[in-house]
Amino acid sequence: MSVCAYLRGYDDAREGGPLAGFREWLIVKVNEGNNLGWERLVQNIIFRDELSQASLKAQGEEESLLKLASLLDEYLVFRSVTGLTKVYYDYAQWLLKKQWYSGPLGAKQNQAG
Repeated sequence: MSVCAYLRGYDDAREGGPLAGFREWLIVKVNEGNNLGWERLVQNIIFRDELSQASLKAQGEEESLLKLASLLDEYLVFRSVTGLTKVYYDYAQWLLKKQWYSGPLGAKQNQAG
């Protein structure tokens, strides 16, 4: 979606502030996709298992944009109410539950235990 590219450019121009935590929030929301950027996570949510150009045309660009807007709105409301720290806290808790995670959060948890 070209709208995602536009949003990425806007976010980059604002040094990552507007969409800070959006990727992490999406990962927790769908419980997968830690290796994906937020654009692909949004596509996965919008199109679920049918990630093809045919599904984009069948679904309609307008409907896809409405779903993207809905996700952004849901995130921005969540971030406004709970704060950005909560977004990253939830993501950190999500990471710690994954067997494959071996980053610094896991190391500190193992030292404490």
